[in-house]
Amino acid sequence: MKIIEVYQCDPLVDVQGGGVKYLQMLTQELRKRTDVEKIIFLGQGKNYKKSKNFEFIPVVTEKCSYVMFAIKLFRFALNRRMLQGSVVHVHRLYFGLPFSILKWWNGCRIVCTLHGRTFEIFKEKEHGFKLHASLFIFKIIEKISIWLTDFLVPVSPEVVSSFDAKYKNFESKNRTKMRILTSMVDVSKFSSKDSIEKDKSFCFVGRLSDVKDIPFLIRLAKNHKLFFETNNVHINVYGDGERKAELENAILSEGVENILILKGEKNINEIDHIFNESLATIICSKHEAGPTVLIESLACGTPVISNDIGEVRSVLDAGGLGFLVEKDTESYLSAMSAVLEGYKFSKKNADILINSRSSKFISNQYMKIFRSVLVSK
Repeated sequence: MKIIEVYQCDPLVDVQGGGVKYLQMLTQELRKRTDVEKIIFLGQGKNYKKSKNFEFIPVVTEKCSYVMFAIKLFRFALNRRMLQGSVVHVHRLYFGLPFSILKWWNGCRIVCTLHGRTFEIFKEKEHGFKLHASLFIFKIIEKISIWLTDFLVPVSPEVVSSFDAKYKNFESKNRTKMRILTSMVDVSKFSSKDSIEKDKSFCFVGRLSDVKDIPFLIRLAKNHKLFFETNNVHINVYGDGERKAELENAILSEGVENILILKGEKNINEIDHIFNESLATIICSKHEAGPTVLIESLACGTPVISNDIGEVRSVLDAGGLGFLVEKDTESYLSAMSAVLEGYKFSKKNADILINSRSSKFISNQYMKIFRSVLVSK
């Protein structure tokens, strides 16, 4: 089988973002398989790379808009020799459009993983007439992309619900060509380590972007400053992003720089240590599909405190894995207090969860989907 992966990254380079981690793990597992003849990755990077059954081809050399990246994909969608009989696996619906429009010519099949709600970043940047006009056009493109895609893979029920709210009867119309495959964890890089002592701190791991809602953590630190100072605890924030300077200023102006500490971006090996040494991982996003850090933290034996986003509720329902809380500072404070008093983490329930979230398990499910779309052509 020949698989073409498509996304704006280089899977051989470690960068921030749950989506990129997802692709790295999936690509790594697919490369190990004897039934995968070749993997071609169409992405973003400066250099062409080739090694055994893997080939990386830069579509663009530097960061560009999603629209421009999608347009540049048309050149590859015309390459019948490369695509004939292959599965093109994209990670944004409109990245699949060039291939699906021309699949009568190139002979490929298109599978799209839906990692979250669409257009959210665009909504943050644009307003007024330009926003409404662009969203109208984008929705038309997205509808066509959904219709022409051979198989859809949402990463959580929340993703399905978000599309169902946007497009009437989305779930019922696409039920026969859709399957939820949840986020995964690289068990070789994230695991519980008894040798690492727990620090008297909580951690937040994620990009410093609008969706992660770091201002909520600032309010948490400000509203309950006495709690943090009395208990001598703090929250370490690991990550980088477009809102870094703004957040640094806000933390200083609110006088909580000793409680909420920006630690910067860390590599994947350091993140494993961070989860292991923290009392709990805090998630407070406005919305998420996964999120990836939920599973990574639990793999390290560290409970999670989170609002009801993505698959968090279904994961924490097993019990002993953390706290599902309301999105207010008092609820988070209550959960943090319970952790400080001594929370009994369920390693048994965590192990059951991780066994069904390993990169090997998820890649096996993808291979079943890839085979089915090739057989159905």
